[in-house]
Amino acid sequence: MLDTVTKDPARCTNIMPRLPDDALASVTFNPPAIAPSCAPLKQFDPPPISGRFARACPWTGYDAEYNWLVCIAPEQDGECRPGFSARFELAERISDDRLCTACDCEAPVGGSCKADVLLFRDAGCTDLMISINGIPQEDTLCADTPADSPLAAARVILAENAPGTCSPTSSLSTIKGKITRGATRKFCCSQLRLVEGR
Repeated sequence: MLDTVTKDPARCTNIMPRLPDDALASVTFNPPAIAPSCAPLKQFDPPPISGRFARACPWTGYDAEYNWLVCIAPEQDGECRPGFSARFELAERISDDRLCTACDCEAPVGGSCKADVLLFRDAGCTDLMISINGIPQEDTLCADTPADSPLAAARVILAENAPGTCSPTSSLSTIKGKITRGATRKFCCSQLRLVEGR
């Protein structure tokens, strides 16, 4: 008995162990089967975090190539000293543990398929013994094999494929988890401007 599942038409599947001709009188072909489930085409990620981001680096000397802002920490009373009166307040690095709920599909409905099955006397799939074409989903077929015909290999080809349709189990992917904002850091800088694109 051979299961007529979808195979790569270029693949020759050896029968192990090989069936001698005196042990083989007929072959039963099971019908092809539609895949029992559908996989979503895409799983979604949460939308990206938008906003302005800054990086504070130790002072190592002014570099005109990067044109950074020169900033210092506020005084003990929270005020900025003269010359560094441009004040920025930024939250520390955030923690983002958001995830989108997985997309899932219901079982497929509607589809149909047919398969061709070729049996061979040799392991290289060159000496054709019998060919059964267009096996439909609904039928199990039994075919007599010719005399003096050992069974050494088989090839199953998807001859007709009309995919079914799968409905989503939910119309929306929802976001779970949250964005956690860190503590606010204050900087006193020499200029009130933002350096973009770095």
